[in-house]
Amino acid sequence: MTLAQRISETDYFRRSRGRAGGMPGHKEWFHFCVTHEQLDAIVNFGVSDQGREAREQAHLVVLVRIDGRWIGGVERFDHDEFYVEGGGIAARFGDNELTFDGQDFRVRAALGNPALAIDLRLSPECTPTLSNNIRLGGSSALNWLVVPRLRASGTVHDDGHMRWLDDMPAYHDHNWGYFRWGDDFSWEWGFGAPSDVRCPWSFVFSRLSDRAMTTTLTRSLTVWRDAQPLRSFCANEVRMHTHGLLRPARVVRVPPVMGLLAPGTVTEVPKSMHLVCECGDDRLDIVLDAKDVAQIIVPDDDAPTITTINEVVAHLRVRGRIRSEHVEYDGRSIFEVLV
Repeated sequence: MTLAQRISETDYFRRSRGRAGGMPGHKEWFHFCVTHEQLDAIVNFGVSDQGREAREQAHLVVLVRIDGRWIGGVERFDHDEFYVEGGGIAARFGDNELTFDGQDFRVRAALGNPALAIDLRLSPECTPTLSNNIRLGGSSALNWLVVPRLRASGTVHDDGHMRWLDDMPAYHDHNWGYFRWGDDFSWEWGFGAPSDVRCPWSFVFSRLSDRAMTTTLTRSLTVWRDAQPLRSFCANEVRMHTHGLLRPARVVRVPPVMGLLAPGTVTEVPKSMHLVCECGDDRLDIVLDAKDVAQIIVPDDDAPTITTINEVVAHLRVRGRIRSEHVEYDGRSIFEVLV
């Protein structure tokens, strides 16, 4: 099976069973990140249903960090303003589109205030991995498909400036499941691809905890060599240490009106994260040094409280040995902390 076939057969929209009289509460999103010293970008196409009638809404997140400053926001679409192809990889939110042509993802997304437009072609370079039924407590569960290494080319248009992207490192994941924002869970995840395209290594890590982040439920890290996953570490094979807290001079929060519920610059984002993965002769030491953060504020489903999704830009350093091969590279990462 080719890489493109694998993506077509696994990375498709599942949609809510509530649309056919089944259980409501479905959430699903396609997430893309592009990382570079001069430009970082996040685009998220998401859809969820609301209430007993399973009335669906869509949201589009576009965040770009250019020359050390964040711009972007969140736009929402009612059920008659968007189209999602169940069983396929195609979505249209207003004039914004996500497609997969059998080889590449195509992402076209724009916001009017501030003026920001992204047009990207993202070419997958490694096989996706799929984790099903990750328990979030009670009957809640999340499914997570990951493609940690793509190449992104296209344009970013902001405030009258056109910026060209050419084969920049990128990341994609796809999440879906039945759960409620505000339930007893939090998570941290991140990815690491090298700045040097000739380096064959990449990885994804995750840790799922209770809401207070005092009890770890699961933790894992998977390493790819070229297109194939080569090694996975899990549970006690993965040790995660954090150091300090990131205290930026300014924190961008979207949508801005939700940011009024979380004023100030205090974050629960570590300034540095150190991962040590070890089993037998295989070992990786990974350091992520946080440089900046943007926050997506989500209202909780059953309470007048909020969930904060921290999107953290970080420098990356990886050292170790896998299957008798030396691993050493530096790069750039975006890791996420949900609290």
